[in-house]
Amino acid sequence: MAKRITEDQIRDINELYLELGVKKKVADIVGCSPATVSKYIIEGYVSQKNQEPTPEFDESKIVGPAALLERINSWQEFADACMLTDEEWAEMREIQKGVMI
Repeated sequence: MAKRITEDQIRDINELYLELGVKKKVADIVGCSPATVSKYIIEGYVSQKNQEPTPEFDESKIVGPAALLERINSWQEFADACMLTDEEWAEMREIQKGVMI
């Protein structure tokens, strides 16, 4: 039965392939076949080494339903409370850049 490739191994394969550019060398280092390396190379992969660490999630902005009900008197106020600010949209775009490979 074939050995399963982990997410860490896939990352290693792509990092090494960016660095070395030769599937056979990557296969020798990782301990798999060149065909396996070919299978897991991600087109347009960006090195994880150069990315900034993801900032910690700020839980202080989360409010429970009771606190929300105290502040909202109508459905329109509820809808307005659900809308993201321009700053939050900008933050979401930055998060999306980090998620998209």
